[in-house]
Formats: sequence, C-alpha cells, structure tokens
Amino acid sequence: MYQLEVNISEIKYPASYQSIPIEMSFKLKAGEVALIRGASGSGKTSVLRCLNRVIPEVIEAEYSGDILWGGTSLDSTSGSPANSPTTFTLLQNPFHSFIGTGEILNSNRISYSGWMMQQMRNSRSFHDLSAGERQRMLLKRAFQAEPDILLLDEPASRLDEDGLKVLNESLAERKRKKRGITIIAEHRWDSFKNLVDAEMILNDEDDNRDVYTQDMNLSDRNDLGCQCMFDLTDYGIAKGSVLISLQNVGARISGKWLFRDVNLELRAGEVIGITGPNGSGKTTLGKLMVRKKDPSQGKIVRHNDRLKSVILYEDPQSQLLCDTVREEVSFAADNYRLPPEYPAWLMKVFGLESLKDKSPFHLSHGQQERTVIAAILSKNPELVVLDESTQGQDKNSKERLTTLIRSLSRFGKGVLLLSQDREFLNHTADMIFTLKEGRLERMN
Repeated sequence: MYQLEVNISEIKYPASYQSIPIEMSFKLKAGEVALIRGASGSGKTSVLRCLNRVIPEVIEAEYSGDILWGGTSLDSTSGSPANSPTTFTLLQNPFHSFIGTGEILNSNRISYSGWMMQQMRNSRSFHDLSAGERQRMLLKRAFQAEPDILLLDEPASRLDEDGLKVLNESLAERKRKKRGITIIAEHRWDSFKNLVDAEMILNDEDDNRDVYTQDMNLSDRNDLGCQCMFDLTDYGIAKGSVLISLQNVGARISGKWLFRDVNLELRAGEVIGITGPNGSGKTTLGKLMVRKKDPSQGKIVRHNDRLKSVILYEDPQSQLLCDTVREEVSFAADNYRLPPEYPAWLMKVFGLESLKDKSPFHLSHGQQERTVIAAILSKNPELVVLDESTQGQDKNSKERLTTLIRSLSRFGKGVLLLSQDREFLNHTADMIFTLKEGRLERMN
C-alpha cells in the first residue's frame, strides 16, 4: 500500500498574483525516496510547502489537487494531530532554521554528531557557524527525528565532500530501515541519484536555455549597459595590476584561529576560486577582502582607497532592501548616478526582466540569488567577492554566471569565488586554492 499519494496541478499565491503550473503526480511507499528537480523558480519549494501544510495553513496560498496520507486527504487530518503524519522540513536557507511538527522536536531524540561537537569545541557558538556547518547540524537533527515525511530543500547545496558522504549514508540508512518517506528538492542531485525511487521534473532546465543562454555579446561596445559595466570608471587600474594583497593574514573567532599566514594576490582581470571544508574560514576570508572584517594577523594592501568592492553573502535575503526586483537592481546604480540602461542591462543578463515588478522576497532562492548578484554589480565595482553564488541555481543559470564572470575578468575586474561547487570553479576560475586546516594552498 502506498503511504503518500500526491496529485498537484497548480499552486496559487493570491497575495503576489502568482500562479505556478505544477502537473505533478507520484506515489511513495515507506522507505522510498523521491527527487524533485527543475529550473530555478519552477515551484520545487512550493510543492514541499504543500506537503508540510505550510500551504495553506501558514502562507496564504492554495493548490489544486489532492495529497493523501494512508488513503486519507491531508486536508481532513490537519485538525487531528493523531491522524496526521509527522513532518520535518530542512529549509533551503540554513540561516532560517527549520520547521518541525509533533514529537520530533523532543530534545531527547535529537543529539549532535561527534563532528559537530568537535566543531563547537574548536571554534565558536552556534551563531558563528558557517552556513555549511549549520546545514550539517540541521541535517543531523532531521534524520535523527525520524519523521513520517522528511522534506529536504537543497540539502547538498552548501556541503563539502565529507558532508555529501554523510548525507548519502543517512539517506541509505533511512531507506534501508524504511523510516518513513523522504522527498528532496535539489539541483546538485548526482551524488545520491542511485537512492532515488521516483523522480519529478518541474519545468526542465533545458526548457529555459533560451532565457539564460541567449546569444548576448557581453563585450559589445555598442551596448550602453555593457559600456557602463566596463568603461564608466577610471581609477588608473591597469589590467594585471594587483588590486588587493593579503600578507601573512590570519583570522580568529572566539579566540580560536580559523587560518593563519595566508598570502594571496588578486589582480585586475583575474578570477580566483577558493574551496575547502565547511567551517574552514572561506566566508571570513571574503569579508576581509571587502573590509567587512579586520584581520587578526598580518595586513591587507589595496590598490587605492577608492577601490570599490562588493560581496555576495551566503544568505541572499539579508541583502534585499527594496519592494521590487527592478528597484533592487537599480538602487546602487541610481546612487552612483549611472544611466538607467545599466541596471536594465543587468536585468537582461540575469534573466530577471519577467520578474521586475515582483517583490524580491516572493522569489525562489535561486531567483533571489541572481537578483542580489545583479544588485551588487550595479555599483560597478572593481573587486567582486561571490560566496556560494551557485546555490539554488539551475545549470543554465550557472552557465550564464560563468559567462558573465569571464566577461568581468576580460575587462579588468577582479573576482573571488568562494564555493563548494568544484565543477563551477573548474569552468570559471583562473586558479583554485583550498583553505584547509588553517592554511591556503593552490590546487591547480
């Protein structure tokens, strides 16, 4: 007998006048794993919200179709906890924690892994943990909770290789012991595809290829928007000159060293990628580059005091300010008195034109990520730091981002990529370093 039966044709968000066609139908037995994949903004997270009853009980939205648990509609069991399945949802953004129901939140059934306890002892408080460390801790809680329905939204997006291994082992164990049903929404699904029993594709990523990989020459000097990106500032920075230099730099958090004696030069027109285990200090290193944090050791030498630098944080929502996507992308350009063609060009490059009048807070995580990248680039910076810029991005969005970054480098921008996505780094960066056990070492 199937435990869970799902038939959804459409999800409507009245508040944002948004309707998402879904056309999804699947059945799962105890212990089975389902994968939901598709383009950014196709509705993967919305489906999970229907399964954990956030839609319609928390978010003002509704779906067309039926969701049955043990042959009974979830609508009829929602007022009767005894008949409702326990659910646990790992949200896409670990900074926004998680949603759980029922007995699964009993603290006696939740413990930290030895790995996490070691990290807490060696480093800092929960609030000082990196996004990858938080993701690992929340995943540990999710599997130990043993809910009837486990919903994982982009669980692999911030994990290092060891974290991906642990995720696979946990999925295999839950599947072997038939500990309820697991449903995963994920772009980075290759590592656990052998564990999947059912696969649903919403708005296949290949269907969006014309949107994200259209033939646009980003170096076209006749395009005013492109000219703004590459020509409107003149700080006397020649391509190949050093934009920023880290000399024997170290950083401590809560009295513990994250890294020491780091030496790194980033030159105009260069793209550097940095990878490394969760919690190794990649984000902290990025903050040092853009003056969001001071080093505990060594010194940082910049080309000049007028060097404009920006950073994309791992939590894109923390950088959203405006009511619409268009206002968000135009904000910095307006402050720097750049012509309106420039943010309009950025909207086109990042495939945001159809979303321009929507609230950025109503977008998918991947769409928010693209909006924030466009917004920080509207400042027309010389130094760009992107922290996990591919999280929540489908393959075409990543290809588009690679194209843009390579164009930035050709025209003298310096770019630092902090990422667990080695494939993306291999395609995009001129050189790759790993930050591990407190040391920065070149990999290629």
